[in-house]
Amino acid sequence: MAFSRNWGDRTAIIIAPRLLTDLIKEGEYPLGEQVWQETRISVASGSSYVWKNVITDREIQSEDTLWMRDILSDFPVALLINQITEDTAES
Repeated sequence: MAFSRNWGDRTAIIIAPRLLTDLIKEGEYPLGEQVWQETRISVASGSSYVWKNVITDREIQSEDTLWMRDILSDFPVALLINQITEDTAES
């Protein structure tokens, strides 16, 4: 499950996987490419951002797609905040 909230030029995307019994075995965590493969989140067209996962302190670069294998590589939930850069501030 994923949803986003906007405030001014800031966007937060919250990601919390559910219904995982077909993806992982008991005792495993839903992390990385072998679990998420081609699963992705589409973001607004033309939004090229650097996102910061405030839970893991990791940055993720995206254009129109966020890949779950990258977002959930270290921890099974995420809170992404778009980072304001010179490029995004000017648009």
